[in-house]
Amino acid sequence: MLSPLAASLAPDGAVGRTLGAVTGATTIATAVGPAVAGVLLAMHQPAIYIAMQLACCVLAVVAARRLATLMRGRRPRPTWDLAIADHLVLAA
Repeated sequence: MLSPLAASLAPDGAVGRTLGAVTGATTIATAVGPAVAGVLLAMHQPAIYIAMQLACCVLAVVAARRLATLMRGRRPRPTWDLAIADHLVLAA
C-alpha cells in the first residue's frame, strides 16, 4: 500500500527516486528499530522504550493528517468503466 501511495504523490518524473527513498527508509527503520528497542530493554529502560513508541504513534497520526490534507488537492481518483473492465477480463 505504501509504494502505490508514494508513486501517486510523487512529482512527475521523480517516481523512481521517490519509491527508492520510501524503500530505503522502510529498510533502515526495519533494521534500526529492533536494535534500538533491544538496547533500551537490555539497559532496563522500559520507560524510554514506551515513550519512543508513543512518540512514533503520535508522529504517524500527524503524518497521516498532513497527508490527508495534501491529497485533497491532488489528482482525481480514476474512474472505472465496468463495461471496459468486463471486456478486458473476458478477452483474457
